Amino acid sequence: MFTFYKMSLTLKESCSMYERHCRRTKAEPPTFEAFNAKHMTCLPRNSAVYGAFHTALLAARRSEGVPVRRKLPSLFRRFSGDEPEAEAETTTPHRAFVSHTQPSYKSGLRMNIRPEAPVSVQTATEESSAMTETETEAEDTEDSPWTLQTYKKDLAASTNPKLVEKSGMMIHFVPPTRCAPLEALACKFTKSSYEILQGKRDAALKMRDGSTWSAGANWNQDDVAATLQARKDKVAGPYFIRVGGI
Repeated sequence: MFTFYKMSLTLKESCSMYERHCRRTKAEPPTFEAFNAKHMTCLPRNSAVYGAFHTALLAARRSEGVPVRRKLPSLFRRFSGDEPEAEAETTTPHRAFVSHTQPSYKSGLRMNIRPEAPVSVQTATEESSAMTETETEAEDTEDSPWTLQTYKKDLAASTNPKLVEKSGMMIHFVPPTRCAPLEALACKFTKSSYEILQGKRDAALKMRDGSTWSAGANWNQDDVAATLQARKDKVAGPYFIRVGGI
Protein backbone atom coordinates (compact mmCIF):
# COMPACT_ATOMS: atom_id res chain seq x y z
CA MET A 1 0.00 0.00 0.00
CA PHE A 2 1.01 3.63 -0.43
CA THR A 3 2.38 5.46 2.57
CA PHE A 4 2.69 9.25 2.81
CA TYR A 5 5.46 10.78 4.88
CA LYS A 6 5.80 14.39 5.97
CA MET A 7 2.67 15.44 4.09
CA SER A 8 0.02 17.62 5.68
CA LEU A 9 -2.41 20.24 4.51
CA THR A 10 -2.16 23.91 5.41
CA LEU A 11 -4.47 25.28 8.09
CA LYS A 12 -6.62 27.00 5.45
CA GLU A 13 -6.93 23.81 3.40
CA SER A 14 -7.68 21.82 6.57
CA CYS A 15 -10.47 24.21 7.60
CA SER A 16 -11.98 24.13 4.10
CA MET A 17 -11.94 20.32 4.00
CA TYR A 18 -13.54 20.05 7.46
CA GLU A 19 -16.29 22.57 6.68
CA ARG A 20 -17.17 20.90 3.39
CA HIS A 21 -17.29 17.49 5.05
CA CYS A 22 -19.69 18.74 7.72
CA ARG A 23 -21.93 20.47 5.18
CA ARG A 24 -22.56 17.24 3.28
CA THR A 25 -23.06 14.64 6.00
CA LYS A 26 -25.83 14.06 8.55
CA ALA A 27 -23.43 12.45 11.01
CA GLU A 28 -22.22 14.19 14.16
CA PRO A 29 -19.37 16.60 13.30
CA PRO A 30 -16.08 14.81 14.12
CA THR A 31 -13.70 16.35 16.61
CA PHE A 32 -10.75 18.20 15.13
CA GLU A 33 -8.40 15.54 16.49
CA ALA A 34 -10.36 12.69 14.87
CA PHE A 35 -10.56 14.52 11.55
CA ASN A 36 -6.80 15.23 11.61
CA ALA A 37 -6.04 11.55 12.16
CA LYS A 38 -8.18 10.48 9.19
CA HIS A 39 -7.41 13.21 6.66
CA MET A 40 -3.88 14.37 7.60
CA THR A 41 -5.19 17.87 8.35
CA CYS A 42 -3.75 20.24 10.98
CA LEU A 43 -6.79 21.60 12.81
CA PRO A 44 -5.70 22.81 16.28
CA ARG A 45 -7.50 21.60 19.40
CA ASN A 46 -9.93 24.34 20.45
CA SER A 47 -13.15 23.39 22.24
CA ALA A 48 -14.57 26.92 21.98
CA VAL A 49 -14.23 27.05 18.19
CA TYR A 50 -15.54 23.49 17.83
CA GLY A 51 -18.53 24.24 20.05
CA ALA A 52 -19.40 27.41 18.14
CA PHE A 53 -19.17 25.70 14.76
CA HIS A 54 -21.10 22.65 16.01
CA THR A 55 -23.98 24.82 17.28
CA ALA A 56 -24.22 26.82 14.05
CA LEU A 57 -24.03 23.68 11.90
CA LEU A 58 -26.82 21.87 13.77
CA ALA A 59 -29.01 24.98 13.58
CA ALA A 60 -28.46 25.17 9.83
CA ARG A 61 -29.27 21.48 9.39
CA ARG A 62 -32.55 21.85 11.30
CA SER A 63 -33.44 24.85 9.18
CA GLU A 64 -32.62 23.60 5.68
CA GLY A 65 -31.43 19.99 5.87
CA VAL A 66 -28.37 18.50 4.18
CA PRO A 67 -26.36 19.69 2.32
CA VAL A 68 -26.00 22.92 4.28
CA ARG A 69 -25.58 25.92 1.98
CA ARG A 70 -25.94 28.88 4.35
CA LYS A 71 -22.90 30.70 5.71
CA LEU A 72 -21.26 29.11 8.76
CA PRO A 73 -18.58 30.47 11.10
CA SER A 74 -15.23 30.49 9.31
CA LEU A 75 -12.90 28.11 11.15
CA PHE A 76 -9.81 29.60 9.51
CA ARG A 77 -10.71 33.13 10.59
CA ARG A 78 -11.47 32.03 14.14
CA PHE A 79 -8.19 30.14 14.43
CA SER A 80 -6.25 33.11 13.04
CA GLY A 81 -8.11 35.65 15.19
CA ASP A 82 -9.83 37.45 12.29
CA GLU A 83 -13.42 36.25 12.75
CA PRO A 84 -15.89 39.03 13.75
CA GLU A 85 -17.95 38.34 16.86
CA ALA A 86 -21.38 38.40 15.19
CA GLU A 87 -21.35 36.93 11.74
CA ALA A 88 -22.88 33.47 11.29
CA GLU A 89 -26.61 32.69 11.41
CA THR A 90 -28.38 30.54 14.00
CA THR A 91 -31.92 29.12 13.93
CA THR A 92 -33.43 32.61 13.42
CA PRO A 93 -32.42 33.80 9.94
CA HIS A 94 -31.79 37.39 11.04
CA ARG A 95 -30.03 36.62 14.32
CA ALA A 96 -26.24 36.49 14.20
CA PHE A 97 -24.18 33.83 15.94
CA VAL A 98 -22.17 35.35 18.81
CA SER A 99 -19.07 33.83 20.34
CA HIS A 100 -18.10 34.96 23.87
CA THR A 101 -14.68 33.37 23.84
CA GLN A 102 -11.57 34.65 22.19
CA PRO A 103 -9.75 32.20 19.88
CA SER A 104 -6.86 30.67 21.78
CA TYR A 105 -4.90 29.53 18.71
CA LYS A 106 -1.86 31.78 18.47
CA SER A 107 0.69 29.64 16.63
CA GLY A 108 1.00 26.76 14.21
CA LEU A 109 0.16 28.69 11.04
CA ARG A 110 2.54 28.03 8.23
CA MET A 111 2.85 31.69 7.37
CA ASN A 112 2.56 35.05 9.06
CA ILE A 113 -0.93 36.41 8.50
CA ARG A 114 -1.62 40.11 8.86
CA PRO A 115 -4.93 40.64 10.71
CA GLU A 116 -7.60 41.98 8.40
CA ALA A 117 -9.82 44.92 9.17
CA PRO A 118 -13.20 44.03 10.75
CA VAL A 119 -15.63 42.79 8.14
CA SER A 120 -18.46 45.24 7.48
CA VAL A 121 -22.09 44.14 7.21
CA GLN A 122 -22.01 44.71 3.46
CA THR A 123 -18.81 42.69 3.02
CA ALA A 124 -20.20 39.82 5.09
CA THR A 125 -23.35 39.80 2.93
CA GLU A 126 -21.32 39.74 -0.29
CA GLU A 127 -19.11 37.00 1.10
CA SER A 128 -22.16 34.93 2.05
CA SER A 129 -23.57 35.28 -1.47
CA ALA A 130 -20.26 34.19 -2.98
CA MET A 131 -20.16 31.14 -0.74
CA THR A 132 -23.70 30.16 -1.73
CA GLU A 133 -22.79 30.31 -5.41
CA THR A 134 -19.68 28.20 -5.03
CA GLU A 135 -20.83 25.71 -2.39
CA THR A 136 -22.44 23.36 -4.90
CA GLU A 137 -19.19 23.22 -6.87
CA ALA A 138 -17.22 22.57 -3.67
CA GLU A 139 -19.52 19.69 -2.76
CA ASP A 140 -18.94 18.15 -6.17
CA THR A 141 -15.14 18.21 -5.78
CA GLU A 142 -14.31 17.18 -2.21
CA ASP A 143 -14.17 13.38 -1.83
CA SER A 144 -16.00 12.92 -5.15
CA PRO A 145 -14.85 10.40 -7.79
CA TRP A 146 -11.56 11.37 -9.42
CA THR A 147 -11.29 9.93 -12.92
CA LEU A 148 -8.39 10.50 -15.29
CA GLN A 149 -10.52 13.08 -17.09
CA THR A 150 -11.42 15.08 -13.98
CA TYR A 151 -7.85 14.84 -12.67
CA LYS A 152 -6.52 16.25 -15.94
CA LYS A 153 -9.04 19.10 -15.74
CA ASP A 154 -7.87 19.93 -12.21
CA LEU A 155 -4.25 19.72 -13.38
CA ALA A 156 -4.94 22.06 -16.31
CA ALA A 157 -6.59 24.55 -13.96
CA SER A 158 -3.66 24.52 -11.51
CA THR A 159 -1.07 27.31 -11.57
CA ASN A 160 1.41 25.51 -9.32
CA PRO A 161 4.83 25.65 -11.04
CA LYS A 162 5.86 22.41 -9.32
CA LEU A 163 3.40 20.54 -11.55
CA VAL A 164 5.02 21.79 -14.74
CA GLU A 165 7.92 20.01 -16.45
CA LYS A 166 8.93 21.46 -19.82
CA SER A 167 9.97 18.10 -21.21
CA GLY A 168 6.78 16.46 -19.95
CA MET A 169 8.74 14.14 -17.65
CA MET A 170 6.17 14.03 -14.87
CA ILE A 171 4.17 11.12 -13.45
CA HIS A 172 0.78 11.73 -11.82
CA PHE A 173 -0.81 9.14 -9.53
CA VAL A 174 -4.60 9.37 -9.65
CA PRO A 175 -6.50 8.06 -6.59
CA PRO A 176 -10.24 7.27 -6.83
CA THR A 177 -11.26 10.36 -4.82
CA ARG A 178 -9.90 13.85 -4.24
CA CYS A 179 -7.90 13.43 -1.04
CA ALA A 180 -4.60 15.31 -1.38
CA PRO A 181 -3.02 18.32 -3.12
CA LEU A 182 -1.93 17.64 -6.69
CA GLU A 183 1.73 18.24 -5.89
CA ALA A 184 1.56 15.40 -3.34
CA LEU A 185 0.47 13.03 -6.12
CA ALA A 186 3.10 13.89 -8.72
CA CYS A 187 6.79 13.14 -9.15
CA LYS A 188 9.39 13.70 -11.85
CA PHE A 189 10.00 10.82 -14.25
CA THR A 190 13.66 10.14 -13.55
CA LYS A 191 15.87 7.10 -13.93
CA SER A 192 15.20 6.31 -10.28
CA SER A 193 11.41 6.48 -10.63
CA TYR A 194 11.64 4.43 -13.85
CA GLU A 195 13.42 1.64 -11.96
CA ILE A 196 10.93 1.85 -9.09
CA LEU A 197 8.03 1.42 -11.54
CA GLN A 198 9.83 -1.56 -13.05
CA GLY A 199 10.19 -3.11 -9.60
CA LYS A 200 13.96 -3.19 -9.91
CA ARG A 201 14.49 -0.74 -7.08
CA ASP A 202 12.98 -0.79 -3.60
CA ALA A 203 12.83 2.90 -2.74
CA ALA A 204 10.34 5.70 -2.18
CA LEU A 205 9.29 8.18 -4.83
CA LYS A 206 9.99 11.81 -4.05
CA MET A 207 6.81 13.80 -4.65
CA ARG A 208 6.68 17.40 -5.83
CA ASP A 209 5.53 18.69 -2.43
CA GLY A 210 8.68 17.31 -0.79
CA SER A 211 7.05 14.21 0.71
CA THR A 212 8.03 10.64 -0.09
CA TRP A 213 5.76 7.87 -1.28
CA SER A 214 6.69 4.22 -0.95
CA ALA A 215 5.89 1.86 -3.79
CA GLY A 216 2.79 -0.26 -3.33
CA ALA A 217 0.82 -3.02 -4.98
CA ASN A 218 -2.29 -0.95 -5.66
CA TRP A 219 -0.99 0.78 -8.77
CA ASN A 220 -2.99 0.01 -11.88
CA GLN A 221 -0.54 -2.35 -13.56
CA ASP A 222 -1.94 -1.65 -17.03
CA ASP A 223 -1.21 2.05 -16.49
CA VAL A 224 2.28 1.24 -15.20
CA ALA A 225 3.02 -0.91 -18.25
CA ALA A 226 1.66 1.76 -20.60
CA THR A 227 3.76 4.44 -18.89
CA LEU A 228 6.96 2.40 -19.12
CA GLN A 229 6.29 1.58 -22.77
CA ALA A 230 5.49 5.21 -23.58
CA ARG A 231 8.76 6.29 -22.01
CA LYS A 232 10.63 3.57 -23.91
CA ASP A 233 9.02 4.77 -27.16
CA LYS A 234 9.90 8.37 -26.21
CA VAL A 235 6.25 9.43 -26.16
CA ALA A 236 5.96 12.85 -24.53
CA GLY A 237 4.36 13.03 -21.09
CA PRO A 238 2.95 13.81 -18.63
CA TYR A 239 2.05 10.26 -17.65
CA PHE A 240 -0.85 9.10 -15.47
CA ILE A 241 -1.16 6.03 -13.26
CA ARG A 242 -4.36 5.22 -11.44
CA VAL A 243 -4.09 3.88 -7.89
CA GLY A 244 -6.55 1.82 -5.90
CA GLY A 245 -6.48 4.18 -2.91
CA ILE A 246 -4.29 6.14 -0.53
